[in-house]
Amino acid sequence: MKNLTKDTWQMIRQNLGSVLLFELLCRGVGVLVYLRLADRGIRLALHMTGDSYLTAGNLGRFLSRPGTLAVLLVLAAVGVLFLLFETAGLITAFQGSACDQKLTLFSVLAGALEKLRGGMSRGIWRLAVPTLAGGVWLHLILLVRVFTHVRPVNFVLMEIADSPALSLGAAGVLLVGLALVLPLAFLHFEYLAGRHTSRESRAKSRRRMKAHGPQVLLSLTAGILAAAAGTAAVYLAGVFTAAVFVTLFVPGRLALAVMLVAAERIEQVALLGGSMGVNVLCLGILAVFYSRDGSGPGESPVQPGHGSGPEKHRRLSGGRASMDSRSRRRVTRFFCLTVLMLAVYLADLARNRFPISGELMEDIQITAHRGGSRRAPENTLAALLAAEEDMADYAEIDVQMTADGVVVLAHDRSLKRVAGISRTVASLEWAELSRLDVGSWFSPAYAGERIPTLEEVLEFSEGRLRLNIELKQTGGDRGLAGKVAELVRSYGYEEQCVITSARLEDLVQVKEAAPELKTGYVIPAAYGDYYSMDAVDFISIRQSFVNQALVEKLHSQGKEVHVWTVNQPKDMERLRLLGVDNLITDDPVLARETLYREETAETVLEYLGMVFESCC
Repeated sequence: MKNLTKDTWQMIRQNLGSVLLFELLCRGVGVLVYLRLADRGIRLALHMTGDSYLTAGNLGRFLSRPGTLAVLLVLAAVGVLFLLFETAGLITAFQGSACDQKLTLFSVLAGALEKLRGGMSRGIWRLAVPTLAGGVWLHLILLVRVFTHVRPVNFVLMEIADSPALSLGAAGVLLVGLALVLPLAFLHFEYLAGRHTSRESRAKSRRRMKAHGPQVLLSLTAGILAAAAGTAAVYLAGVFTAAVFVTLFVPGRLALAVMLVAAERIEQVALLGGSMGVNVLCLGILAVFYSRDGSGPGESPVQPGHGSGPEKHRRLSGGRASMDSRSRRRVTRFFCLTVLMLAVYLADLARNRFPISGELMEDIQITAHRGGSRRAPENTLAALLAAEEDMADYAEIDVQMTADGVVVLAHDRSLKRVAGISRTVASLEWAELSRLDVGSWFSPAYAGERIPTLEEVLEFSEGRLRLNIELKQTGGDRGLAGKVAELVRSYGYEEQCVITSARLEDLVQVKEAAPELKTGYVIPAAYGDYYSMDAVDFISIRQSFVNQALVEKLHSQGKEVHVWTVNQPKDMERLRLLGVDNLITDDPVLARETLYREETAETVLEYLGMVFESCC
């Protein structure tokens, strides 16, 4: 094992710089672009099935639709192609290491592209199932951690964990999968070298594993555990650093909430690094076994260069592999395509902010009621700033229309409570309304705070907050719903807001004006068939009417459950256990601490907090 460790390190170190750059390119660009593509694909599939939300309850119906299957097949095909490209690049780098060549990033890319091109002509899709199965096993520890944050997969994992029979069944399936995929551990080395057909490559891989199977399995297990340990070390180091920063620079009121968010981000970075480490370590180990075994008399077991035979060997210049003009053109085209994909991704990200659907990737979301209304005057820019500072996922705001058709923020029909005048918003024109002081009633510190327009709020919130825009009809229907939908579209905020109303006809009008907008039906109590209407994507309901049966019924229909107004920790905990999707609260900081504290308390975070508190 000691010699294997040394040889593996030598194999990786020879081209370590190029390997790291290649992995960063794959994970930094490829994964992000793929996740965005997956997000769009799942949204499209949900739209085709008529669901707005994916849960364990409607998962079977979702997967049984032809449109869903088509989308998932496309996503799987793109994912397999990405994994094959990454594998081909690492094999190219390790081929160079085995022949004592120093490869540049461009040489690694050229080798990966050449291997893929050659494989395409010989039916590379025959490697799809082994590639996916092998990827699952190599990343099993990391995938389990990732999937605990992905709905509805986390529901399935919890069901399996709670049932001994299901747990044993899952373990059995994994072991059978391992028995099937392990004999093909060297399949990619054989096939991507370009010397064998798929059948021949499988046969040669099985012969190698028959000779070295136990050693290979033990070594790969050690590599996976080493990568997992490294991931944990990076996470703990990041958490420790974040704890120091939070202790020194973050106000006590926000400290734990900031720490919880920081820990989540650090975990994401650590998992990304861990997945890179698993790939490099395990393929490096396999490359060592492969190079030791030999490929035939007088033939290097790991061919340098593009891997299509001796005529494709790279020319050496000063110890470095150089590329011919054809390879250089391929790499140039690849880089142009990569830059184009990254530009499209960044443009999409700039427009929509969030690269992954919140509906699928987040736990319970937290909405600040009327903005940060506990710390600032409700429905003002100051309240939205407070909501951002309190790390709310959404800010709920109320909108009405002035006499001259301007959409503004206001909750009450009368301005008496917030501005001290007995007039309605609908009776005043914007010029008059804009002069009113709606901050002094809350605190002298907010004297002079004005009523903002929805346009001002959309500009202010860009890149800061998602919005829950509740339509407040205080008179005849003067087109408020259509006006709001138009404004949201004009600011490109469709994916970063939801529209809610207590009037179903408002939601119908929103869907007619902008079908892509997500709509919520505000109901004080749960009676009747209020959840099956096409214009309703989720229900916003008073907390006292929420129970397990209601949540399960709505989730089975593909609808979310938003609950208002939740300010007590015991209520937050009860709703978390029920599995609701969004809490609307006056205290987002308390909600975040209550909802996410339990999991984090079992880590080092709170212990670090106590240590720093005692030291300072």
